[in-house]
Amino acid sequence: MLFVVSCEEQQISKQESLPETINDFRDSQQFSLIKANFTNLANNLSFNSYWRENIEGKEIFAVPSIKNNILNGVIYFDQNFNAIVETRSFSENGALLSFRDLNANELVNWTGSKRGESYVFSYDELANNYAKSQVNGRSTSCTSDCYGEAKRACEADPDCDMICDLTPGCHVSIAIACYINCW
Repeated sequence: MLFVVSCEEQQISKQESLPETINDFRDSQQFSLIKANFTNLANNLSFNSYWRENIEGKEIFAVPSIKNNILNGVIYFDQNFNAIVETRSFSENGALLSFRDLNANELVNWTGSKRGESYVFSYDELANNYAKSQVNGRSTSCTSDCYGEAKRACEADPDCDMICDLTPGCHVSIAIACYINCW
């Protein structure tokens, strides 16, 4: 199955004040690891442009990294500072989304080809790449079990199944939530 994602569509709005969780995260050991292992991303973080996602009842903060008006990455973290880093790179022909842990260990890569101003990504490629990823056994097993259960539950509900099929990033959001949950 293919779907189209336009990295320019991300709705980012400036927030006047930051929640305490974000301020605390900036002082955390986890953020120190991000600064050490993802220098370019960390130098361009726009904390005032954060957004929140609610994934299976867990509040996730997303802080974008923006350079030259291009979203080139996102730090996702929960209230316990469990975090995952998404980096984005672009070329004339496509895009690469890479999800990594705080030590820069690759969790999964996802490539897309450019079509006009948008990028086409394959869920099958994401699933295959995730299955081959080199994350530790506990995280892989737990995340895979969680993802499988959440995906089956969604597919059993016709409304959820349709919405997830039509919403770019739905399955990735499930995988990220499961990874953070299992960390």
